[in-house]
Amino acid sequence: MRGRAPIQDADLSASREVVEAFLTAARVGNFDALLAVLDPDVVLRRDPMSVPAA
Repeated sequence: MRGRAPIQDADLSASREVVEAFLTAARVGNFDALLAVLDPDVVLRRDPMSVPAA
């Protein structure tokens, strides 16, 4: 973002893990892998008009 200093203490390995899980979920639909690396309080919701139930 413009005007913001880079975060110096960011955990790059954790960030990479989240990004990789997101990309995998996007490619193959493995949302369980994505949720596993997110905060335990994260809730997956879907828009029933755009994402059909599995």
